[in-house]
Amino acid sequence: MKYFPLRYRLHAEKRYLIWISNEKDSVAVDPQGFVPSFPSLGLLRQHAGLNHYTLESDEPRLLDLTG
Repeated sequence: MKYFPLRYRLHAEKRYLIWISNEKDSVAVDPQGFVPSFPSLGLLRQHAGLNHYTLESDEPRLLDLTG
């Protein structure tokens, strides 16, 4: 599995999540099944470290969900 920071924009708010790439791409979820979302790349990196995710890239791509 490979882990990437992903920046997204929804309703003019920019946040980050962790994208997981393998046979079936997905996003990281917490033990309760929720997708953790972070207001900064620094907090995403901190969360990744605590959960033993080695990020493949320092520069996140932007996914615009505003439609």
